Amino acid sequence: ESFASPALGDFDNDGLLDLFFSTVYPRDHCVLYRNMGNWKFTDATKATGISGRLTYQATWADFDNDGDLDLLTGGKLFRNALRGSGWLKVRLVGDGRRINRDAVGAQVRIAIGGRTLTRQVETGTGEGNQNDPTLHFGLGAVGGEVTVAVCWPDGTTQKLTVKPNRTIVIRHAPAAAQAVGPKR
Repeated sequence: ESFASPALGDFDNDGLLDLFFSTVYPRDHCVLYRNMGNWKFTDATKATGISGRLTYQATWADFDNDGDLDLLTGGKLFRNALRGSGWLKVRLVGDGRRINRDAVGAQVRIAIGGRTLTRQVETGTGEGNQNDPTLHFGLGAVGGEVTVAVCWPDGTTQKLTVKPNRTIVIRHAPAAAQAVGPKR
């Protein structure tokens, strides 16, 4: 056994999820792997300046609201200063009855460059981790509008087209949503 809680996030906004591993073992160290595509990863730990004490916890979130993900691990915040690639942040809001307020369990999909990026609203993961309920998508060089598809936990979907490089809030709207799958 070597690493503890993995945390996935697109720190360079290229549309590929990068992987951070925390650890609690004295001979190991935390590692950030940059996703190069086709299941190839390179160690980006030193290049990004990430270090830290041994810990189970790690989470990605855009703490400074500049469009790129920052990393919180071991009680330290590593602010990401990369610039240049497109992004979109999506905050889902349930009605509090059919869909919980934080929309836990909802999925968002964005199709770009022949592939589909998928994120799911989750709460705690790993050992003492809490995920940001605002979903972050790195869009790479995409400059035009993107279509956002929301799959709500009640089986309905919503689609809208938005411009990148912004944060959007989508509220569950049963009248605008379409049911998919079997009726409940």
